[in-house]
Amino acid sequence: MKFESIAIIVIAIVMFVIFMRANKPNYAIGTLPLGLVPLANLAKAPVGIWLSNYLPFTSMQCAVGLLVFVLAVSCLILGIVAMSIRPKRSRATFILACGGFNIAITLVFISNFISP
Repeated sequence: MKFESIAIIVIAIVMFVIFMRANKPNYAIGTLPLGLVPLANLAKAPVGIWLSNYLPFTSMQCAVGLLVFVLAVSCLILGIVAMSIRPKRSRATFILACGGFNIAITLVFISNFISP
């Protein structure tokens, strides 16, 4: 799923640039956490092997733990960014859409990694 991860990262960067050109910096910053989980997916194997040398876990467990950790960080950043969105309904929609995307893509990456 390397190509899918790269495609999602590129789309997130393009969305960032579009929002910045439209003078919407809050929305631009809000799109960046969408690329964190795919970025972690690209780095999970080497980081998992490196972490397994220092932690009492296998490289697969470390890789899955990395994806879950990055998911938590991404959702935390989304929550912080969402505080700048004024209408409460828009804030809830933003959190549900972006958080749901991050959760779904993390589950896909983990299931694909565990059972290729």
